[in-house]
Amino acid sequence: MNTLKEDLRNTIVQLEYNTVKGEVKEMNCTLNKSLFDYEPKIGPGSGVRRSWPEGVQVVWDIDSNGFRSFRTENVISWSTTDTL
Repeated sequence: MNTLKEDLRNTIVQLEYNTVKGEVKEMNCTLNKSLFDYEPKIGPGSGVRRSWPEGVQVVWDIDSNGFRSFRTENVISWSTTDTL
């Protein structure tokens, strides 16, 4: 069985999680760069560096076409899709 991060790196993940406000949300997301087109505005050579608190995962939201984040401790469930 893969970990969430492994699944995110390989495919699209259907994720269910609790928000900080206590709402249950669903998101189709990935870390697989071949599944989204994004030109970073920060990173190597930009002079800007971004770090995230431990336990926060940043992903590409397939439906919103943008980056979103969630706390890994708030994940209720996830499954992978066959859509690539």
